[in-house]
Amino acid sequence: MALGMARGFLDKVRLDGTPRQHLETAAIVGGIVVVAALVGIGLRSAGLLAAVSPANAILLGLMVRYPHLATPAGWSAAVAAYFIADLLTGNSLLNTLLLTVASLAGVVAGYVLLQRESSATRQLVGPMAVVRVAIILVAASAVAALFGTIGNLLVPGSASFTGFVYWLVGEFVNYLAILPVMLTLPEGLIRQYDLKSRPDLRQIDFLALAPAGALIIACAAGLFVGGPAALMFPLVALLWCALSYSVFATAVLTLLVGIWTLGGLALDVISGWPDLDEGYALVSVRLAVTLMGLAPLTVASTMAAHEGLRERYELLAAHDVLSGLFTRHAFADRSNQVLAQAAQANMPVAVLMLDIDHFKKINETYGHWAGDRAIQTFAAVLKNTLSDGVLIGRLGGEEFAALLAGASPSDGAAAAEHIRQVFAATPIDLGDGRQVEATLSIGLGCAAQAPTSIEPLLQVADEALSLAKGGGRNRTVRRDLALAQMQPLAQANARSAR
Repeated sequence: MALGMARGFLDKVRLDGTPRQHLETAAIVGGIVVVAALVGIGLRSAGLLAAVSPANAILLGLMVRYPHLATPAGWSAAVAAYFIADLLTGNSLLNTLLLTVASLAGVVAGYVLLQRESSATRQLVGPMAVVRVAIILVAASAVAALFGTIGNLLVPGSASFTGFVYWLVGEFVNYLAILPVMLTLPEGLIRQYDLKSRPDLRQIDFLALAPAGALIIACAAGLFVGGPAALMFPLVALLWCALSYSVFATAVLTLLVGIWTLGGLALDVISGWPDLDEGYALVSVRLAVTLMGLAPLTVASTMAAHEGLRERYELLAAHDVLSGLFTRHAFADRSNQVLAQAAQANMPVAVLMLDIDHFKKINETYGHWAGDRAIQTFAAVLKNTLSDGVLIGRLGGEEFAALLAGASPSDGAAAAEHIRQVFAATPIDLGDGRQVEATLSIGLGCAAQAPTSIEPLLQVADEALSLAKGGGRNRTVRRDLALAQMQPLAQANARSAR
C-alpha cells in the first residue's frame, strides 16, 4: 500500500504544486536516494564487484521518468541525501563533498542528454533506442569519473580502484542495469491488490512462463559449468525472454541476471575465473556482464517498436480516416463478436442505421469539403450521445450504424430520437461564419434474442431506413427482426392457399 501511495504521488505532483507538495517531493527524492546510497556503501565493503552505489542510476531514473521531480526542491533533496549517507558512514566532509559533486555531475549530464532524445528513445522503444541510451550513459559515466578522478587528487590515500577507469566502469554498470527498469516502468504497475484473494491458476498462461523458466535453468547450469559459459547460458535464455516479454520485463530479468552473476563471482560461487582482485580482470568481468545486457534489451526494444507499428496499422485499417469511426468491415467484425456473447446471455439487441438527409445536396451546394464537415459533425454527435460500450461505424458515404447490445426496442427508439434531435440542433460549421443545418433518417432494427451475426439486423434496419426516407425523412422507423423473418413465410403460405 505504501508503494502504491508513493507511486500515485509521483504521478500527480507537478512543477506548479503547493509548497507542501514541493516538501513532499523533496522528502520522496531524498528518502529514495539516501536509502540507495546507504545500500551501495554497504555493498562496497563486499568487494570490488559492487564498488559503486546504485544511487546515481536511481536518481537519474527518477528525474527522467518523472520530470516534474526535477525541481530545485528535488535536486536539493538529492544533494542532502548524498551528504547524509556519506556522513553517516564516517566519511570526511571533504571526501563527501567531492563524491557528491562527482555523482551529481554524472547524473546532470545524463539528464540533460536524455532530455534531448525523443520520448520513444527514453522509453527504450526502437531499434537504436538502447544503443543511443547506452552512449549517453557512457558519457554520463565519463563525466562522473572525470570529476571523481580530479577529486582523488585532492584526497591523499584514496584507494586505487577509485581511479578513472574503475569509476567509469562502475557507473556504467549501475546505469545500464538499473536505468532501463525505471525508464520502462509501466503506468499503474503498483496497485492495491486484495491480499486475501487467491489467484486463479486456470487463468495463468504457463506456456508464457517458459522463457523465464529457461532463464532460471540457464543460471543454475552456469554454476556447474563455470567460466565464461556462466554468462553465455543466461544470455541465450534472455534473448528468448526479449522475444516474448515487454521491455520492462526484459530489463528486470537482465538486472536480476546481472546481480546473480556478479554476486556469484564475488562470493566465489561461480568458478573458473581468474583472480578478480587484479585490476584488468575486474574491469573485464564488469564490462562483460554489463554489455551482455545490451543484446536482450535491444531485441526487446525492437520488438516493442514493431508491436507499436502493428497496432498503429491495425488501428488505421479498422477506423475511417474522416470520421474516426469503425470502417464497415471492422464494425461488422466487432459486432459479430459482441453478438456472440449477447446470444449466449439471451440479451436483446438494437441496431441503428443512420443517414444524413439530403447529403448530396450539401455537396452540390457548398462543395465536398462541406460534406466532409457534415460527416465529422455527425460523427462527433454520435460519440457524444452514445455510451462508450456502443459500437459505431461508418458504412459508407453518409450512412452510419450503431450496435446497442442489451437494448430493448424502447431503449433503441429513445437513443435514436435523442441522436436525431441533437443533430438537428447542431449546426454544421463551414467556416467564415457560415453554417448549415441537416437532419437524419434512422432505421431501427430490434431483436428480443440477439442473433449471432450482424447481417440480419443490418438488413431489417436498412429496410426501416428506407421506410423513414420514403415517409418524408427526419424520422425514425422501427422494424423487428422476428416479424421481418416471419413475413416471407406468411407470404408463401398465402400464395399456397390460393
